[in-house]
Amino acid sequence: ATTSPTPAAHGPWRTYTVDLSVPASALLTLTPAHELVGTAQFTLHSYNSDGQLLSQFSSAVRLRLASGTAGQLATATIPIRQRISVPQAGPATAGDLFLRIAVQNLTTGLLGSLELPLSAVNKLPPAASSATGAPPAPNPKP
Repeated sequence: ATTSPTPAAHGPWRTYTVDLSVPASALLTLTPAHELVGTAQFTLHSYNSDGQLLSQFSSAVRLRLASGTAGQLATATIPIRQRISVPQAGPATAGDLFLRIAVQNLTTGLLGSLELPLSAVNKLPPAASSATGAPPAPNPKP
């Protein structure tokens, strides 16, 4: 997983928790051994009203379900929880801020995304484990 602010981003920061429920059929494929496998990329980007990237978070996961679960593929969902820290002040944050959420099946290339204004969720109560005021963690070193 990688998190990175852009040079234009300055604190204070607000951390947003994004809970997704992705259809398993969008992320998994059935192998000849009757296992469900897949590799998915989950990406969050925050932008300002000028389209300037402010921060981003990305993680890839490998999924494998044992044989015998293929019958559940049509109705099963995979819960995903991601967090992104977004700057709340400074010249780059004047105007509306937006969050873009993307999910990609890296095996098939199937991609889905959603963009929403953060003003649509700013009045929701914070998640119990979300922190505010801290910048995102730096990218881990390989």
